[in-house]
Parts: sequence; C-alpha cells; structure tokens
Amino acid sequence: MANFLAPAELSTALIGVGEKKASLSIGKMIGLGILAGVFIGLAAHLATVVATGWTIGGEAALFGLKKFFIGAVFSVGLMMVIIPGSELFTGNNLMTVALCEKKISFGKLLRNWITVFTANLVGSIILALIIAWGSGLLAGNVGGTAICIAYDKVAVVSGGINHNVAFFFRAIGCNFLVCITVMMAIAAQDIAGKVLAIFFPIMAFVTSGFEHVVANMYFIPAG
Repeated sequence: MANFLAPAELSTALIGVGEKKASLSIGKMIGLGILAGVFIGLAAHLATVVATGWTIGGEAALFGLKKFFIGAVFSVGLMMVIIPGSELFTGNNLMTVALCEKKISFGKLLRNWITVFTANLVGSIILALIIAWGSGLLAGNVGGTAICIAYDKVAVVSGGINHNVAFFFRAIGCNFLVCITVMMAIAAQDIAGKVLAIFFPIMAFVTSGFEHVVANMYFIPAG
C-alpha cells in the first residue's frame, strides 16, 4: 500500500473532508475552532521567542536566517492542528472543493467558515491573555519583540505600500501555501509524511513574509 494518495484519490479525499466539516454540529465547530486558535497561538508565541535576540552580529546579516528559524518553529502549529484534528479557518477554505462538486451547499460552507473563524479568534485571544497577563512569559526582551510584531501588523504603511493592500496580497500568498499544506498532509498516509508535508510549505510562507490571519489573532492582542 502506498504511503500517499494519488491526485485522483486526493480529490476524492478532499471532497469527503469538506462534507465531514460541513456536517459538524455548531458545538463541535466551536470547540475544535477554539482548540485550533490555541494551537496556532502557541506556535505564534514560540515564534516570538525565537525572533528575540538576533541583533548580535548585525540584524541585516542575520535577517534571512532569523526568518527561516521563525518559519521552522511556526510549522508546529499546523502540525498540532492537522494531525490530532481541529478546525482552522484558513485550512477550511479548501471546503470549496466540495462546494464546486455540489456535495455541500453554500449555506453550510458559510456556516462553517463564520463559526470556525469566530472560534479561532476566541481561542487565540484566550491564549494571548494567558501568555501576556498571567504567565510572565512576555517579560523583558520577549515582550519587546511581541510589541514590535504587533506594531508592524497594524502600521498604516508596510514596505512603502498601504497596509490594507499589502496585507491583503500577503494573505493570499499565505493561504495558497496553507491550502497546499493541507492537501499534502491529507495525501500523506503516515505521521512522518504528514510532518514533512506540513513543515516545508509553512516554513516557506513564514520565511517569505506572508500573513496568516489566525496567527495575527494572537500576535496583535499579545503585543
């Protein structure tokens, strides 16, 4: 038996996953959505810690390496979301496959997206409050990094381009890679394959500087 699904088998699997997600009860969507928000928030906090203290030797000289390590550790968040199973808004955008095949209705798609997006936000904010106010983990330099990250994400201009325009296109790049990640992880039929399928595209989107909406649900409140 192959350790991966062929493209035709993957298409069938994606439709099945979309149908399953559309049929979840609101309670399960909320619970699994909050869990995914916490998972991504934990990865975002880990990325904040790893992003701290890279000025020795010159920021410019270490910029690419720093981004690579941040991306590498952030991939843990998607591993926690996908392998145990939870509901993440950005990954659930692949439910459009089932919609296009007329296996689910637009109403059920919208119901899932709105519920899961809101639950992801709740989970991310809960974790941000715990980390920022209750844990003491954002004291000192790590807290300074958290503030800088949050500031950069709400700045009026980013890279010389209007913030909303820049972040819209960065979000497109991010979710293209996130959806590829989910597809590859579904195609992989063992844990090692899923880990590798998740690691490389997620590392690529973070290192490239794209923006993940659920990660920002943690980064901004935490800062």
